[in-house]
Amino acid sequence: MSNVEHLFENAIVALELNRTKEQWLNANELNLDGVSNEIIEVIWDLAIYTKYTYEPSLNAIPVGWILNHPKFPYKNEDRKKCILDMIEDWERENGIS
Repeated sequence: MSNVEHLFENAIVALELNRTKEQWLNANELNLDGVSNEIIEVIWDLAIYTKYTYEPSLNAIPVGWILNHPKFPYKNEDRKKCILDMIEDWERENGIS
């Protein structure tokens, strides 16, 4: 499992424990070496989306797919819209409606 995947898993756990983003980032067990602030923002946003809108049919979207998606990084676009667009692309590519 990559560092980014560990961060994503830890973000979901932090949300399950009702922790804030700052509490998640200040956790001693996090390895943020080599992870940009932009990636940290994406991980937190995807963890929020996963916790509050997860559908079992969605399965898991691989971090590598997200990092290679044309909309990533978000640049000047609305972050939530970009995440929803990426999820729609994933579902379309994987035959999930």
